[in-house]
Amino acid sequence: MSYFSRYSMMNVKDILKIPVDHLVKNGGLVAVWSTSNPSHMQGFLHSLHTWGVEHIATWYWLKVTKAGEPIALQEGSSHSKLPYERVFIAQRGKTGECPEDIPDKFVFCSIPSGIHSHKPPLYQLLKRFLVPEPRCLELFARNLVPGWTSIGLEVLRLQHSHFFDDLEDCSAVYNVQ
Repeated sequence: MSYFSRYSMMNVKDILKIPVDHLVKNGGLVAVWSTSNPSHMQGFLHSLHTWGVEHIATWYWLKVTKAGEPIALQEGSSHSKLPYERVFIAQRGKTGECPEDIPDKFVFCSIPSGIHSHKPPLYQLLKRFLVPEPRCLELFARNLVPGWTSIGLEVLRLQHSHFFDDLEDCSAVYNVQ
């Protein structure tokens, strides 16, 4: 099996068995990337209470080209990919410590990675809604993030040397002596 081959997926029922209620303290946020399958989305949203959290917002990642144009829906394909993805944001209780309310239906844009299912990082977007110096955890992580606890079978996947520039190759670009 290739290092960059597809991964096996869990179903919604198995994901909801993860003891998130033991990992998130009162006031904590949970952000979950969603598939585009309507029945999976509804099943997940209706079962969030098993984690002791309440759905408070849905954000949308609009995929754009390098020129900033929205990526067109791939018509005629046997598996049409949408030009956007959803992120469900849930919260465990309210503490009043959050600086501002998290907006619903927030849209952010970025160029998708060439790596299958690689999502843009959300921390900078969520930062203003978090307490100072939050303790962050990423489940099913594919890379390490400074200051975070990252858990998953592919946590080192995007730390591979293929994803980094060789300093010697960059010396002309960055005018390194």
